[in-house]
Amino acid sequence: MKKTNKMTKKHKRLIFFGSISVSIICYALFSTLSYTFEIKKLANNEKKLNNQLVELKEDGENLKTEIKKLKDPDYLARYARENYLYSKDDEYIIKIDRNTTEEESEEKNNTNNKILFFSSLGLSSIIIIYILTKKR
Repeated sequence: MKKTNKMTKKHKRLIFFGSISVSIICYALFSTLSYTFEIKKLANNEKKLNNQLVELKEDGENLKTEIKKLKDPDYLARYARENYLYSKDDEYIIKIDRNTTEEESEEKNNTNNKILFFSSLGLSSIIIIYILTKKR
């Protein structure tokens, strides 16, 4: 009777401390994984922000050179003629719009490729159906 009582006490202690140990280990693993994912997310965010910083610095340098160029009267006159349609005396302006950009032409190519794909798919399915009905 004492042996069984001791065994049950040992089992109860083992179950109690084992469950506490398992829960502590699970909590530690969960915390470690969540912190790891958070660190990765912050590292990716840091890379994006560094790239954005480099781009902004380049833009700042470009703007500084543009300011220097715009201080030159000849460049300013040419810039105004090109972008704002100003003209010299006895000069006529003919504006030609370029509506097709690269994105629009790429969209047209994608649309044409889709049309070509589906029409060839339909034609091939019609040919297969025709061949199968002829064999019967």
